[in-house]
Amino acid sequence: MSKDPPEHTETAYSLPPPAEPAVAPYLIVLGGSQVGDLHKLARPRTVVGRGETADLRIADDGMSREHAEILLDGQRVTVRDLGSTNGTFCNGAPVDPEREVADGDKLVLGGTTILKFTHGAGMEETYARDLHRNAGHDSSTRALRREFFLDRLEGEVAFALRHATPLAVVMWDLDRLTAVNDQYGRVAGDRVVASTAHRVGAAIRREDIFARYGGEEFAVACRATNMVCVFRVAERLREAISELVVTVGDDRLRVSASFGVAVCPSHGVSGAADLIAAAGAAVGRAKSHGRNRTEIAA
Repeated sequence: MSKDPPEHTETAYSLPPPAEPAVAPYLIVLGGSQVGDLHKLARPRTVVGRGETADLRIADDGMSREHAEILLDGQRVTVRDLGSTNGTFCNGAPVDPEREVADGDKLVLGGTTILKFTHGAGMEETYARDLHRNAGHDSSTRALRREFFLDRLEGEVAFALRHATPLAVVMWDLDRLTAVNDQYGRVAGDRVVASTAHRVGAAIRREDIFARYGGEEFAVACRATNMVCVFRVAERLREAISELVVTVGDDRLRVSASFGVAVCPSHGVSGAADLIAAAGAAVGRAKSHGRNRTEIAA
């Protein structure tokens, strides 16, 4: 009797799971002279500073030539202050002398440069750099977005308080933009907003921090600027806006803005939130007193 041939059996092999993409640590510049830049940490030791010997050079007057170092040990990342003049801070606490950092931690170096630590898994570096740079700015006005401005302002205020130097904020709101939108449409209103922002951007100092705070609300932070000087700045910007002519079809539109100014440190203003609140309240008074004027924080 013939036997049935043995059944053919497949030998099962366990395939290894696909390799996870390498997780690379990055520093994103949220505040300072190079907002939006993205730096991949590829070395065991990276020195951050403004000098020629620094691995990561950041042009900021408040930063020492060799300000701090970032140390990589496997997945462990440590920041260490290198005896800098103005200090290194992690999430508001001084780094003395070193501290381990985690994803999302914010480092403030010299009081004005803000770096966010993060990891990127398989992220193409050029795309990531462009993404973060564009994410920081409003597309139509090229001003900083509100969240980036507030991050930057926190560092600026800390620096001003620590060194007893004035920091001023100018805020303004375009007058009667709703009427423009109602009569000419939102496209025309957007053109007015962008045109006024571009006029202001060309009139301020390079080191001033210009942001779109809301729909038609803007702000500028000015280093080493007292109340007398910032009032003059606000008046100059107000006049620049009032002289602007925006063409919509056959019509030529003129707009105005109401301004408010505040300075830190001063009575009742000792932090970023206080500074914004004081300048915003001054804008409200300018509106109630007839618009197209500048009011000083009470």
